[in-house]
Amino acid sequence: MKNRYEGGDLVVESLINLGVKQVFSVSGGPLNSIYHAAASNKLPIVHTRHEAAAGFMAEAVSRMTGTPGVAMVTLGPAVTNSVTTAFMAQMAGSPLLIIGGQGNTRDFDRGAEMQAKHVRIMTPVTKFAARVLHTERIPEYIEMAWRHMWAGRPGPVFLEIPIDVLSALAEQQAPATGVVTRSANLSPETAREIETALAKARRPILVIGDEARWEMTSGLDPADLRQVIERHGLPFTSLRHARGLVDECHELCLGPACVFAHKSLQQALKEADLVILLGHHMEADLDFGASVGEETVVVQCYPDVEYLGRNRRSDIATLAGVKPVIELLLGLAPLEIDRAWVKGAATAWRADWAGQAGDDATELPLHPVAVIDAVINAMPAETVYVSGGGNVDFWTDGRIQVRAPNCYIKGGQGGTLGAEVPYGIGARAADPERPVVILVGDGGFAFHGVELDTAERYGRPVIVVVMDDQGWGCIAVPQQREYGSSFEADLPQRDWPAFARSLGGFGARAETVAEIGEAMAAALGSGKPAIVHVPVRRVLSPFMNVVGF
Repeated sequence: MKNRYEGGDLVVESLINLGVKQVFSVSGGPLNSIYHAAASNKLPIVHTRHEAAAGFMAEAVSRMTGTPGVAMVTLGPAVTNSVTTAFMAQMAGSPLLIIGGQGNTRDFDRGAEMQAKHVRIMTPVTKFAARVLHTERIPEYIEMAWRHMWAGRPGPVFLEIPIDVLSALAEQQAPATGVVTRSANLSPETAREIETALAKARRPILVIGDEARWEMTSGLDPADLRQVIERHGLPFTSLRHARGLVDECHELCLGPACVFAHKSLQQALKEADLVILLGHHMEADLDFGASVGEETVVVQCYPDVEYLGRNRRSDIATLAGVKPVIELLLGLAPLEIDRAWVKGAATAWRADWAGQAGDDATELPLHPVAVIDAVINAMPAETVYVSGGGNVDFWTDGRIQVRAPNCYIKGGQGGTLGAEVPYGIGARAADPERPVVILVGDGGFAFHGVELDTAERYGRPVIVVVMDDQGWGCIAVPQQREYGSSFEADLPQRDWPAFARSLGGFGARAETVAEIGEAMAAALGSGKPAIVHVPVRRVLSPFMNVVGF
């Protein structure tokens, strides 16, 4: 056993010790020590076509597994390409470690090619950013970053490690451990306050948030959430990372928590006399708290004090975790809830959902909802779906009923188009046995569509459904509405199936519901990365209509 380690060895052994199973990167010389150590220690590295894509894939792994994803990039433009990745993870509240290379320390501040002030660049979009200057301190810094990443609301962190620090030898060091326990205890006083509020409530709503998903790493069982809901007859809605922790086809579900996409949910929140924010805060999907009635009592549990009462006052606020609140609810006698109101709210949501596409959904070109439904009907139940931040993505977000944990990733919390493809590849890398379907518009697809090459090289056969409205639909429709015509918003229809085939994948075009079913079956059976190209109607999603696009 060797007793002197290169810096790259310390990086790799620390990551393995923290539970990291794979790393995403774009090849860069300053990282060679890490690459060599990874090969020796059998830590797989997926080399992507763009640094942002590497980060998106890593974040998808984080969302799917609960173990933070790791992206490694070289210096200069590689780090600046990662700014968007960090911003997306910051907006989504996802744990993510980005390791950036750097030139020799002797060349700092001398104007060396590609050297930039990486830490200064990454600080605004991360929870922690630091430069490591001593090889023996690499495990210490990785552990520090890991703890910052998990503390309170999760988010991205960044470490810069210069090439000479990575290649230098150090005495054997213990690798990082970075164990972080989530789910802080609930004080007896706060427990009594919550119990009193629940006893008075007749129209309560449970909002299941991101923290519920992250606490699965600390022993939270989604079955306990379902048990609470059914024990008390609690209507519920779920946000982002938490979608699918309780089946959204459940009779007490009020739909996904995007009040702009579903007016029925907005109405229910206005009428509720109690809203329990279970591991979340009043963010955009809840209209920054405006969706909740002025007289509604708000109970909020969230691990980050910065977000307690943010945007809207919380009547009862606690830093306690989700698990202690669930345990409290499980121990209470069944609540006295207005069952007729609950049934009415759930029925309204189903009517809202059923009427999304109108009566002409299957007229050609197809309505986006008809495409989404046809895709879902063609795929097995265990499929993972990925959407993003464009118009068709917002249709997808409000249409898919997520039935189990880790079955849906919305990659557009920061508004970045094109992240869908790398998110999908990352999801398939995290769970190679489950099919992954990526729903994306033609505009967004072109950002990172070339990552299908990465999918082919590493045997990750994702299916990309390109919903093609021949332009930037979310821009063109408002232009048409306001000015009578669209401008700088149209795109030519490309032969995307041919593009897929050029990268060693499968490609098919489908125009009708029946053809979509056939194409999806063929794509799934091909065992290759695939594109199913579907022309769609330009119809603005309810979300886009509300937010003013």
